[in-house]
Amino acid sequence: MDVILKIKDVDDVCGSVWLATAILTYNKYLQIQGQGSSFSETAFAFKQTDIQQLASQICSKEVQNARISQWCNADHPNHTFNYLREVYKLRRLTVPGEYNGRYEMPENLIADNSIICEILPTGSILSYLELVDWVKKQYSKIVNIDIPREIKVITGISHKKKNFDIPPAEDLLKQYSIDFSKLIVQTSFWVSKEIFDFITKNNKLNAPGVFYPYAIRKLGAEIQNETPHWKETDTGRSFIDLNFKPQNALAYSLVGKSFQAAFSGYTCCHIYGGTRYTHDWKAFTCVANLVLIPKPLQSLTDHDKNVVDCLKQISFHRYNWKPDNYDIRLDDRVKDLLPLVKEIRLTTEQFSNIWHREIIKYRESYKNTFHSDPDF
Repeated sequence: MDVILKIKDVDDVCGSVWLATAILTYNKYLQIQGQGSSFSETAFAFKQTDIQQLASQICSKEVQNARISQWCNADHPNHTFNYLREVYKLRRLTVPGEYNGRYEMPENLIADNSIICEILPTGSILSYLELVDWVKKQYSKIVNIDIPREIKVITGISHKKKNFDIPPAEDLLKQYSIDFSKLIVQTSFWVSKEIFDFITKNNKLNAPGVFYPYAIRKLGAEIQNETPHWKETDTGRSFIDLNFKPQNALAYSLVGKSFQAAFSGYTCCHIYGGTRYTHDWKAFTCVANLVLIPKPLQSLTDHDKNVVDCLKQISFHRYNWKPDNYDIRLDDRVKDLLPLVKEIRLTTEQFSNIWHREIIKYRESYKNTFHSDPDF
């Protein structure tokens, strides 16, 4: 792709899918224009893996394939947004007007003046406002499709578009005055500050709260059906994991048992997720980046911006921790929620035995792979 990304901290997962597809579309437009070729619907259709890969670079959270194949796909019966359309097995950006403007693109995703990318080889800069303006005014003119289209419904019968009286989800939930941030705080569990400090003092790497040094997440396809393992990577020696190490880091720090043995109906959530942070070993198993949440509430940590911001602030208040170069924004309202935070006070004496047992096994796995001693 002939662009250099300038934005990498978007919290909205589905919004990141739309933005990634819009960037791919604009870049393809420039390529076709330069070649003097004609435009068509198929010319602007992309592989789902290409959209997912770019969206993962943009988003601060993990971008799963289902966001592209289902959630954002207007042709899927269980879709949430009308951001994308099917073109055989590919996906293209929805043309403004195909769904009467309803959920065709995210609202207030980022600031209008935010720089999205640098266009190569010209070196020109593209802002978010310029990209949105191009999609609204130019994209619909160059794609060879008929507008309006008919909307597919679950029965498979096509109906002409109507103005359905269904309010935006956020507006609907506000009617019931549910404070999701408070709900999450009241039902979640956090590692104590004493355990965080113990790990920081003993991991030898100046890496606050990191339980398993050099562990990072990779997708299942990248592990190639192997069990988690050490590997020589471009950035050094890394332990390639799915999500087992963070789960156990949290469980051992809370109750001194493995996650599978200790918890039922709960999930381990990353406060700072997405590719950027789960591929950063200083954040992946840092206990200040992990919180135990009931499974039914898990999606709130992906979709509710207030919940995400609340968790980040609580982590900062409790541990004085945030990822490197992350600009935390503090909200006085969160201070009222801090007294509601539940922590499990495993004593440092109890935890010390557990941690040393686990780190010895972890070191042995390093030695068996690289035939040398680790620095942790």
